[in-house]
Parts: sequence; C-alpha cells; structure tokens
Amino acid sequence: MELLKKGIKKNDDDRFNKESYLHNLIYPMRRISGEIEYQSHNLWLIDERLAYSEYISSDIPFNNNQKEERTDILILNNPVAVSDEENTGREYGTIVIFELKRPMRDDYSRAENPIVQLVDYVNKLSTNKVADKYGRIIKVGDNTQFYLYAICDLTPNLIKVAEDEDFKETPDKRGYYKYHDKKHAYIEILSYDKIIEDSEKRNRILFDKLGI
Repeated sequence: MELLKKGIKKNDDDRFNKESYLHNLIYPMRRISGEIEYQSHNLWLIDERLAYSEYISSDIPFNNNQKEERTDILILNNPVAVSDEENTGREYGTIVIFELKRPMRDDYSRAENPIVQLVDYVNKLSTNKVADKYGRIIKVGDNTQFYLYAICDLTPNLIKVAEDEDFKETPDKRGYYKYHDKKHAYIEILSYDKIIEDSEKRNRILFDKLGI
C-alpha cells in the first residue's frame, strides 16, 4: 500500500514514475499466472478475488507475437469463481482487462485514450482469432462479459473524454463508469486515489491487526 502511495507522487527529480513502475507493482510485467507466486503480485489492491482467476497475463502480446497489441493485464475466467483447469477451447464467462497510465498524465484526446484502447481490445478478442501465451484461442461468445478498467489519475482531458462519452461519475467522485451494451462490457475509470482509499477500507481490520 505504501509503495503505491509513494509511486503516484513525484520523485526527487520532480518527475512522476513511468507507467511500468505502477504496472510492476500491481503485477510483474511479461509474466503469466503460472509463473509467479501469489505473494509476487498485488492484485489485492484492486480486488482480492482476481488472484484466483484461471489465467492472468501481464504485458503479454496477443498470440505471443511481439508485433501484436498487448493488454497491460488480461484476466480470463469461467463462470465459476475459482478454477484450476487449462484452456480446453471453451468460451470464457468473464474477461477482465486493465489499462494503466502514468500518474497525472493529461495528453488524452477523443481518438487516443485508455477507453478507446480497452474497447479495441474487446474488438480484437471478439474475432476469436487471438491466442494466449500457450497458443490456445481465447474464445468469446454471446454470453462473455467484459470488465474493462482504466487505472489512471482523473486529469482534465480524461474527465472531458469520459463526460463526452456519457460516463457517469462514481458516488465518491473518484472515478467514472459506463456499460457498453453492444460490447457486453462494463467500463470503469479507476483513479489511483480511489484504489488506495477503497483498498484501505476493505482491509482496515486486517491492517489494524497487523499494526500497519
């Protein structure tokens, strides 16, 4: 938690950390779930349940091809909460995608922003021509539900993009959300402040017991 709080602040050189710093803090880049231990990542900062997903990839390009696009974090699940089965060609019940941005970045436009990136990933996956690192097709069906999260600061340009796209502000005013009917996708902009605040609320009892 303290590393995340520190990571979104300016360094001694008066610059913010790059996106990769926050990415590696949440989940090591260029790794998949079968390659690291539970304690090697911090997905619990967002949601503890994510750690028990069937397949997690971090900065792995589609089709394991370096020339292809890559999601920051891609999480595949069956309708059940916990599964240890391998990809045998069935359709996935839920697909979660995270796109992370450098703290306080504010050069977004209608054409280039994390929302557009996330929807583009959905379009790509929905072709049913994209494979995971093991070469298995990531199958998407009519009942596949997408959960898309942009993790970034709520800077003026991003707020304008969200409001122009008819996103609603979260009750705590720390993020924005929308449901895209045609893509079967829930899209949420999660600010770093919201992640920290929500995580502290969820884990307050545990933190008190640990004295942290």
